[in-house]
Amino acid sequence: MDELFVIIPGFGSPNINHKIEILESNINTIHSQWFSNKVFITIYVYDPDIIQIIPKKLFNNTNIKWIIQKGIIGNYLLQFSNDIQYNDNSYLLILLDDVQLNNNIKLSKMIEYLNDFSLDIISPCLTHDSKYQFNYMLQTPNNENVLFITNACELFCYFMKFKTFKLKYSEYINDKNPWMWGMDMMLYNYFKLKVAIINGMTMTHYYKNDSYNETLPNPFEGQKILFERYNTSMEELSKQKAVRYVIYEI
Repeated sequence: MDELFVIIPGFGSPNINHKIEILESNINTIHSQWFSNKVFITIYVYDPDIIQIIPKKLFNNTNIKWIIQKGIIGNYLLQFSNDIQYNDNSYLLILLDDVQLNNNIKLSKMIEYLNDFSLDIISPCLTHDSKYQFNYMLQTPNNENVLFITNACELFCYFMKFKTFKLKYSEYINDKNPWMWGMDMMLYNYFKLKVAIINGMTMTHYYKNDSYNETLPNPFEGQKILFERYNTSMEELSKQKAVRYVIYEI
């Protein structure tokens, strides 16, 4: 039976009450879409003070594993990769805590696309009221039956086979770049991961960090280490076209 692992690699303040609402909505969407009861959710909480705010029905849910531990997204993903036992029919959904899946998400269709087009990673697109950095992540109007095959894909929500995460994607996560800055721009040309954005499925990203806690690792330093390792730069990456080609579903 196919099983779905869900990871939220960082959950906490600010905006915690809204994030709890987002979490409850996403859990309902995921359970309504998955075709078995084998859904296993892991939530890494970087802010222990918020535990008392979390509704008991969530905190006591036996299918949700809460891990209260200081860390950053890359730390959590590496730990998760090492901790989980999976099989060839396991899938993974990586989801940020301020990203809400909308009603047009179809997980079964995502699996179909992964298999039909030999994709490694697939993502919904962003609604136009989302916080965003790159235009290619936004939904294109009047083209719901379109799949964009891209060079890059910003990490808001990634869906993939678990073995792809374990054997390919997680291999590029470096503990010296725990914020993972720059990785999403290197997925195809550097990591050789085939990526697609589904125009007919949407998510909403609500918040954007304008600054980072000075007690945590500097994300720019981590990005610099990554770029030096692959002999590239932001200037070089900005030259690559966002969309490689487009698939139209008839």
